Amino acid sequence: MNKDKVTLILKFPFMKTILTFLFVFGISCVTFSQKVLNSFSIQQNKDSIVSIYPFVDERNHESYMLLHYPNEIVTYKFSVGFRKTDSISAKIELKKEEYIVGHSFEEEEITLFTTKDNFQSIIRIVVDFENKIFRKDPFDFKINNENIITCFNAEQSFHVLTFEETKNEIVSFTFKNLDAPETRKFDLSKIQFTDNDNKSLSLKAVFFNKKDDDLSPFPIMSFENNYPFTLMDSYVKRKLFFHDDKYYLLLNYNSNFTHVLEFDSKSASVTDYKIPVSPLNGSYKNNSYFMDGLIFEQVSNSNEFAFSIKNLKGEILKEHKVNLKESINFKNSEFRYENSETDQPVKIKNTKSFLKRLHKTNPAISVYKNHSNYLVTMGGISSKEKSPGWGLLADLAINGILILNGEGGYESYFYNNKNGYKYKSVSFDALFDQNLNPITRAVQATGMDKLMNFIDNNKESSTIVFFKRGSHFVLGYKDWKTNEFVFRKFED
Repeated sequence: MNKDKVTLILKFPFMKTILTFLFVFGISCVTFSQKVLNSFSIQQNKDSIVSIYPFVDERNHESYMLLHYPNEIVTYKFSVGFRKTDSISAKIELKKEEYIVGHSFEEEEITLFTTKDNFQSIIRIVVDFENKIFRKDPFDFKINNENIITCFNAEQSFHVLTFEETKNEIVSFTFKNLDAPETRKFDLSKIQFTDNDNKSLSLKAVFFNKKDDDLSPFPIMSFENNYPFTLMDSYVKRKLFFHDDKYYLLLNYNSNFTHVLEFDSKSASVTDYKIPVSPLNGSYKNNSYFMDGLIFEQVSNSNEFAFSIKNLKGEILKEHKVNLKESINFKNSEFRYENSETDQPVKIKNTKSFLKRLHKTNPAISVYKNHSNYLVTMGGISSKEKSPGWGLLADLAINGILILNGEGGYESYFYNNKNGYKYKSVSFDALFDQNLNPITRAVQATGMDKLMNFIDNNKESSTIVFFKRGSHFVLGYKDWKTNEFVFRKFED
């Protein structure tokens, strides 16, 4: 095989096809600081690796990496210092339509959850390091795939949310190392949903409006607040966040307000908040993001731009408004225009040109907490189009880069690969301190920026995977020079 190129075959949940990705990068140039955590040998027949699944036990910060071969699963265990402390393998075959979708920790056991036939059934694989055994057991449990609205990992457990149309309720299934998932039912029948003309909307119309997010695998996309999501993800109008043992569902189906549903799993209660959007003159577009109990809101048209930070009571904590003749003095970067079919972003000269381009896109905003500061990316993205020959791409993988968050759930991070989505975007960055005041200094590179820069400057082929552990990002890749699997750490 040509060492300058490697084809990595990954099995992604919720997809009916196996996608083949091409990675071409080297390991000789490192622009940003990083540290090698560990390196170790793995089975040499790398072509047989079907997928890699890393995850972190947040109770003790131990890390695990599962290698899925055609007829075998190998799991490695790493200490806090990333020293390999144990490994276990078993002859377990995952069938063609069977994918690992989540995990949970319970005492000394790890439970992996797989699905087949697009969530028609859930199967668990128990990894018992103490007794050095794997157990594969099917749940006596079925889910109607049409009703699934999202799934994610949080609080050491795997969660699936479904929508029961006839009862106007959301059902939460929490999978642990138990014989059956924990079930919570949330009644939404008394909550009003209305369109811009104040006409009633059904829950189905709110949740399943595919015009908003036509390439998402589920109607609602889940977000991890400790990841720097890009506008490729955050332009969606239905976002789910997990904060302080509660689910927060942000709905931007009405331009007059942001509708927030707060789900309390302990009491199985739902609280709804309708936060008025800061209006502009004439028609406008809006979107929002949730972080630390705050709503970060962007509103724009071809003549004006507004950014505000509000609490769940709808109180405006900070607000900035400009017109097309004014400068956005709180931004920390240049206005930029990007086209997936070209290599470099283009600088946009002023607010007027920015708003003109922004008005032709879907509004998007994302927030990342870098230490105690809030890094906010604002702008818009055109409708995403799949390049010819590509199957359905789930939100867990965009353009060839697979990321799994510290809890083990699948998240996405955009990597500019011309073989994936076609898109155009405009954006800028702004930085705010813990008191929500603008910070005037230049935006510093995040750990993910450093990690992506490392990948971009590689010249050797590698099979890669990356995830977040604690406050830093970890990149794992196959080093052709040493024939070992290497882990590197990148910090914000």
